[in-house]
Amino acid sequence: MESASTKLLIIFVILNHCYLLTTPSTVHSISPIPHEALPTKSGYLQVNSTTKSAMFYTFYEAKEPNSSLTETPILIWLQGGPGCSSMLGNFYELGPWRVVSSQGHNVEHLELEPNSGSWNKLFGLVFIDNPIGVGFSIATTKQEIPKDQHAVGKHLFKAIRAFVALDSLFKTRPIYVTGESYAGKYVPAIGYYILKRNARLVKSSQVNLAGVAIGNGLTDPISQVATHAMSAYYSGLINEKQKARLEKAQDEAIGLIKIGNWSEATNARSKVLNLLQNMTGLATLYDFRRLIPYEDSLVETYLSSVEVKKALGANASIVFELCSDAVGDILHEDVMKSVKYMVEFLVKHTKVLLYQGQFDLRDGVVSTEAWMKKMKWDGIGKFLEADRKVWKVKGKLAGYVQKWGSLSHSIVSNAGHLVPTDQAVNSQVMIEDWVLDRGLFTNKEIVDPSIPSYDSKYLYEHFFGTTPIGSATQAFVLEIAVTFLLMFVVSGVATDNRAIGNLAGLAIGGTITMNVFMAGPVSGASMNPSRTLGPALVFHIYKGIWAYMIGPFIGAILGGFAYNMIRRTDKPLRELTKTESIMRSFAR
Repeated sequence: MESASTKLLIIFVILNHCYLLTTPSTVHSISPIPHEALPTKSGYLQVNSTTKSAMFYTFYEAKEPNSSLTETPILIWLQGGPGCSSMLGNFYELGPWRVVSSQGHNVEHLELEPNSGSWNKLFGLVFIDNPIGVGFSIATTKQEIPKDQHAVGKHLFKAIRAFVALDSLFKTRPIYVTGESYAGKYVPAIGYYILKRNARLVKSSQVNLAGVAIGNGLTDPISQVATHAMSAYYSGLINEKQKARLEKAQDEAIGLIKIGNWSEATNARSKVLNLLQNMTGLATLYDFRRLIPYEDSLVETYLSSVEVKKALGANASIVFELCSDAVGDILHEDVMKSVKYMVEFLVKHTKVLLYQGQFDLRDGVVSTEAWMKKMKWDGIGKFLEADRKVWKVKGKLAGYVQKWGSLSHSIVSNAGHLVPTDQAVNSQVMIEDWVLDRGLFTNKEIVDPSIPSYDSKYLYEHFFGTTPIGSATQAFVLEIAVTFLLMFVVSGVATDNRAIGNLAGLAIGGTITMNVFMAGPVSGASMNPSRTLGPALVFHIYKGIWAYMIGPFIGAILGGFAYNMIRRTDKPLRELTKTESIMRSFAR
């Protein structure tokens, strides 16, 4: 016979079960993609014409291009993993729209909101799900999924060429390949592959690679896995005993790399990271300040909607995963292999940006600098000697920049592994300055004329440069003419001792005034390339800039040559200066 307590327990279990059945669980309400948030182009880029395997992409045209679309740069973004979808970058980091959530009664509502720090403000922006089998990309057979970076580069090269072929305007546009985390291998792989293939192709078939940028990347694992203990220790997260234990685990991973036991080396690295996680108790190693991990699962939920898939042009039958374990497993033996030699090749032929958020414990600043200083590149000595400069955005500290030649290194303040998520606007400024060679990312000879322009911008906030009122050709002709007159007069008062020195300023000032009245309404009367270049770099207004870069040079050369021709005489100048004039008498 059952006891009373047993009967009560059974009744409690039944009632509790009924309560759970009648209590609704949290459901997701997903808003459709608004028309203004749709990509300019999206769909599939075929990498195998036989099997039809293809990479999914979304392209967003520049919102405020500062040049014609035939010259506007295009950025390509690759996510890491290995095996993660670039839709994470699109809808959580640097795309024009981000997935956000709001809570209701047992309902989590997901929708898109504009991202003020989107990287497509000035540039075209492409997100590619790489490699095949990731995100919305299609791998018809498992055997086609890349096992190494050569295969990754080969597929991406086909995809990029297919993208460029979509529009005749894409063909001449400079392309910058960017990415983060495990894309610290993808980006060098495709950059290296492009340059090697371009050397064997006619110009019309080449990919117009202009640079590569890697954020918080895994690039040279043997150097990087050795830094975790030191980073955590000097961040105050572990003690000396824990540091020694972590270093022992790191040494195990390094030993396995040296003997080429790639699979076990990858496992050993995972052991290091798990050990560090357990020692510190952090919510995430990607940013040791965070109390909760990055909330990127919202993207997976949002992109699982059939309506959203159709709007993006993705195959609606694909079950979207933010990160594919299957692809990650296939690349398991690739994880600990270095691509440092590819970066060394790239920095000799194009410009390279390496950036990290300062609070990343996985692939952060110390991790990256460990392999940078070992680079086999003629400029590495000069780079290491270069000053690390304070970088500010709108007067506030944004980080630090170190640059020499084609290599730039940026440390982004108050950011972790996902820099564009943590510092949207500052990351936007960083990529724009780097691509456009301005601010701390430019060469000295270009920075000098723009420094006063930056000061003036913050004082006045309006454009004070020169642009053609009419056509650029009219401005070009006028700039030649007014610079000719100015150079002619300057040559006279500066090089001819017959001139009355006391009146030199009056002569030059009068000429400039006359030139302004004559050319100002049409060209602005620049008469100096720096007068136009500085404001143009600061305000990103480049209309007809060629007229101001070329016209004054031609005018100055012609003006100096003309004066030199008419002053020629057989008499020495000291004889000619004996001639008196009324003005010379007054000057005395």
